[in-house]
Amino acid sequence: MKRLSLFLLAITFLSCKKDKNETTTFPITFYAEKAEVSSDTRLYTKSGEIKDAQKIAQFVAKVSYFSAEQNQTGLGAQYLTFNSKDSVKFANNDFKFSVQQSGDQFLLTSNLRSISQKPFLDNFRYHLLKHENVVIEGTAEIRKEVIVAYGNYRELKVPVFAYQISSSPTGNGNNLFRLGGLFTNEFNEGVLQMLGTNDTIAVKSYNVIIKSR
Repeated sequence: MKRLSLFLLAITFLSCKKDKNETTTFPITFYAEKAEVSSDTRLYTKSGEIKDAQKIAQFVAKVSYFSAEQNQTGLGAQYLTFNSKDSVKFANNDFKFSVQQSGDQFLLTSNLRSISQKPFLDNFRYHLLKHENVVIEGTAEIRKEVIVAYGNYRELKVPVFAYQISSSPTGNGNNLFRLGGLFTNEFNEGVLQMLGTNDTIAVKSYNVIIKSR
């Protein structure tokens, strides 16, 4: 399978922190500098973590987003523009994101809403993201995308994680399904407590480094 670039798949982001003795002039544009691995692939089942390197390699074999750091396509490209301390716009779309700051952490929340019927929230695969913005109204869910970053107006570190799930609700091989992807967010380790007897999940964490010029 063709390897995919973090710069292309990780929708990117945001951020900023104002120095007490520094006047910040907007807009500020950030550019992609590099993608780096922050945590190697880890494999989990209900019984705990599997550390056998061969089993880990077999589980994520031919899954491109577990080697995304090897493709640095997009290096140097414009990533986002910080229009003000409260508003960010990505280079690849016209949607605005609002910003909430806490220390060096910035939460970027999309103004675009998606509405869908409430899923089966007892399943761990609906709780992979550490940072979410979800409102339940009746039988519907109203979601806004949330991206997190750490740093300041000069340099930002944007967490991204790849995941691969193998699950069989009944334990029957005929009902086995696989699900995987790449999220611009932090992995919610709390889902590990929700794994069932026939659930397996692999996770690999990255950081996308962006800098202003």
